[in-house]
Amino acid sequence: MAVACGHLVMWALPWCTPCVRSMSVQICHLLSPLFAVSKLLATGLVNLNRVEVLWRPVTNPLLGKIPLFLNIIGAINNSQGENSVRSVFQCLQLVVRDYLPVLPWNCLPSAVETTGKFGSQTQDLNVSLTAIGLMV
Repeated sequence: MAVACGHLVMWALPWCTPCVRSMSVQICHLLSPLFAVSKLLATGLVNLNRVEVLWRPVTNPLLGKIPLFLNIIGAINNSQGENSVRSVFQCLQLVVRDYLPVLPWNCLPSAVETTGKFGSQTQDLNVSLTAIGLMV
């Protein structure tokens, strides 16, 4: 938008009166910082799809190991201490919150089951309530 306004003002300058011309130059000076921002935005939007292309090879091996992570996280039981439950639950929160949109469909039942285990544990009430919130 700023680039379009700036180009319009610059295009109109030769046909303006001196008073309007000085005002137009002031407008251009006000809009000039926005040129850089809009150029950055345009460059970012053009290159946005490249981020996924670069990020996929990094995350694909990790996504293949998510079922293993969920099995390890789900191995916690009520005999472990409250601190262990809380620490392992933080790992589950990381997996569910950050990777749920990209989890393979076959991992979803395991994620729900593991979250349900934390929802039904009796060591820490806050963990139980937060686990129920993760399932919603």
